Amino acid sequence: MVVKKIFIWATTLTVFLASFLGVFAYFNISHISGRNVYLSGFKNQGHVNNNDYHAFFADEADNMALYKPTELSKDINNAKFYGNFDSYKYAYKPDINLNAWKNDNVNTQIVFTNKVDIDNEGVEIKIQNEEELSNKKVYIKYGFNDFVYASKNYNNKLRILNPSGVHETLLVPEKMTEKKVLNNVVANKVNVAYFRILTTPQTEAQSVKIKVNIEKNGTVLTTNTIYLNISEYCLPTEDFETSVFAFSNFSRAANYWQQGQIPKEIKDPTNPLEFINHTWRYLEEEYKYMAQVQKHTSFISNIVPVIDPSNLDKYYWTSESINMSLMEWRRSADGKIYATERSWEALKFYLEKMYEIGMRKFYMQGFQSSWALNSDSFYVYDEVLKKHIKIPFGSGIEGNQNMKMILDQITEKRQSKFIDTPDMEYIIYTDEKSTVVNADIIAWLDEYDKTRSNYKFAMSAWERDIDYSNITKLYNADMIWIYFLDVYNENNANFSAFVKERKKLGKQTGQYFLDADNSFNLTRAEPGINSYLLLALSKENAGHYMKYSLNAWNPKFATWSSDYEERDEYGGPKEIQYLSGDTLLAYPAYSPENAPKQGNIEFIPSVRLEALIQGSNLVKKLNFLRSNNYMSEKEYYKIYENIDIRNKNSKIMSNQKFNLNYRDTSLLNEINKNFKLNSSILKMFSPKAKNDETTAYKVIRNYVDTFNKKG
Repeated sequence: MVVKKIFIWATTLTVFLASFLGVFAYFNISHISGRNVYLSGFKNQGHVNNNDYHAFFADEADNMALYKPTELSKDINNAKFYGNFDSYKYAYKPDINLNAWKNDNVNTQIVFTNKVDIDNEGVEIKIQNEEELSNKKVYIKYGFNDFVYASKNYNNKLRILNPSGVHETLLVPEKMTEKKVLNNVVANKVNVAYFRILTTPQTEAQSVKIKVNIEKNGTVLTTNTIYLNISEYCLPTEDFETSVFAFSNFSRAANYWQQGQIPKEIKDPTNPLEFINHTWRYLEEEYKYMAQVQKHTSFISNIVPVIDPSNLDKYYWTSESINMSLMEWRRSADGKIYATERSWEALKFYLEKMYEIGMRKFYMQGFQSSWALNSDSFYVYDEVLKKHIKIPFGSGIEGNQNMKMILDQITEKRQSKFIDTPDMEYIIYTDEKSTVVNADIIAWLDEYDKTRSNYKFAMSAWERDIDYSNITKLYNADMIWIYFLDVYNENNANFSAFVKERKKLGKQTGQYFLDADNSFNLTRAEPGINSYLLLALSKENAGHYMKYSLNAWNPKFATWSSDYEERDEYGGPKEIQYLSGDTLLAYPAYSPENAPKQGNIEFIPSVRLEALIQGSNLVKKLNFLRSNNYMSEKEYYKIYENIDIRNKNSKIMSNQKFNLNYRDTSLLNEINKNFKLNSSILKMFSPKAKNDETTAYKVIRNYVDTFNKKG
């Protein structure tokens, strides 16, 4: 009997293991070549366009023009179209219906094909009624996208391709521009014209037409129309539950544009006021975009120098560090710490300019930063020793004391209105430090500013550095971003409990990551996967997304490549690669040598950044509809059932890419037909071929659009 039982158990175990390994093998074999963004093409459904020029609308969530490069270049003329070009003649969508709220921005794209060469006179996009739209407070930005070179990347030193990534080097129409004219393109190419439509809180609920022509020398080649329905609902500028925050830094921007050279017109290169005044023209449009389009009014800057500022001319003009500070701190013979008057003037200029643009949350960095050269100290000029020295800052008794001296002076400058930023929040920010360090600063701040009326506290930390056994010490952090290797963390019981408790206390939580699985924020992926990302974080009650890289550009590649330059062990250049998968979210409009000498430098967002914003706006709409009882609780939670780790098991990243009229609102009920799995790891092995992240985003967006009729 015992032997028989053992045999039965052994047989059962063998079958189970065989089944598990079979699924495992299926997963690995079917996904070993990565995920698919291939442009398989359109089917003949009765519309055939054999004209020399053809234009049709496509969903903003999809990549519709991809090329396989034959050289280290972004030039599509020498690249092979990555798909079935001939099938594009079957695409038919001359008009599109879009839904917007007040204070909203919505995007779309026109796909443009040419069967003949386009010479240097070019073809031009024209909006026929742009002035009429402006009078109605409907504003439109548009242009032909530039292609960028996106190389095959590895996310580890072993150079093993991740199965969730896209394993091909591609040219992607990822760089948004306001380039109205397309010229010098050989025959049989596909280009993309991208449109961003903005409304304001003052825009009236109405329906408007946007008439788009593509012309050549006054001759109309194609005509398309956007029908925009504007709801009575007004999109909240900021939402407690969601935001997109990207690090932007004036020192890295200055280093890119100046190429490490001190401009000839600078009288005193050691003066921080001259530095920020000169650098401002590189940054203003970028910050305006963040405030007006991204609708996230936060910015970050070091309040103390954490790299040696002994050579101030090099410190300001040639440093590549993102930790540069405008503030010069000195220590007198009696041990008091104070800032120079010219650095106060520089900070005043910077903060008041930011306030004028609409920025309202100043994250003061430098208190503790694991990736600064000195993570627990900062530099002051000691007037006795006659040199710069490091002193403790942030945590610890002496660090607390020094922090108090600095915050006292900032408070005095604010209260005296020397720095006139009435409702701006000043937030102490620590970067990737332990629970012990953060808890110490929080405890000190609770004593220093009991009501948090002058200063708030924010932190970012790797989840591995979070001590859940002492987690209550972090409850009083006003904002926390936690680093994860993946976006699906709802089954992390410790994290879920922590987030829920903080939400009860009115505290915000978010996430950040360097795209460890090579799907989210990957340049070659469908843009819609980035919109889906914000929904995924929102489902976990941690919908604030932080991204480190916005303008940390490499002068050699930045205008035409999405990748960083990687160096070999001898310091020489290697092939273009990502660093940790953390791709940039914006592109410089010019190479440094071609930049205009006067006036503001335009800001060029990536399509991925625009998609992140679309996702954040969608979360805001969901929260608005639910909180005002326009949407039932059942509907609300049903929507979030679309967000599931098994979506990444789809080989194709956008199954509905070539369905130009996809308006499904069925909330993908088939997602729940699979047996229930509580483990994220096991869910990865559950086959689910029909659902993908981009389609899930489209369905949720389509469903929310139906509420416009109630406006």
